[in-house]
Amino acid sequence: MTTIVKVIASNERPVRVTRISPTAAASHDEEQVNPGEVRTFYAHQGQDLRIHEIQPVEAPAEAVTHTGLPVAGYRPQSSVNVARVNAVKQTEERLLRLLDELKADSEIDQRWLQIGRTSIEQGFMDVVRSIFKPERVELAE
Repeated sequence: MTTIVKVIASNERPVRVTRISPTAAASHDEEQVNPGEVRTFYAHQGQDLRIHEIQPVEAPAEAVTHTGLPVAGYRPQSSVNVARVNAVKQTEERLLRLLDELKADSEIDQRWLQIGRTSIEQGFMDVVRSIFKPERVELAE
């Protein structure tokens, strides 16, 4: 008998899939499904599959380095920092959607709502900057 398992890494975090063989005590085959990928795995003859979403605190900072944006001052970032910023951006998006709902309410003082939204956006930008730590740029002159 074969069991088919589809793994969708959709939470901005990689997923580790470990095949565990019932016949060999130390036989473990691991594969990683990166964010945005969909992979199909097959478990044969009593084999187990362990599916684990890798959390930012689990990934070694030096394991994967992402190339920085092609913008002066931005540098390569670790997978941990990328995961942290993605979590911050998701939280920001949830809050901005709540503010969008408030904007549709005529009872809300729109001027103060917009001032608050601007402050919140600035705060999230500051948090992202604290993680990515862009550097000052060198000028040609």
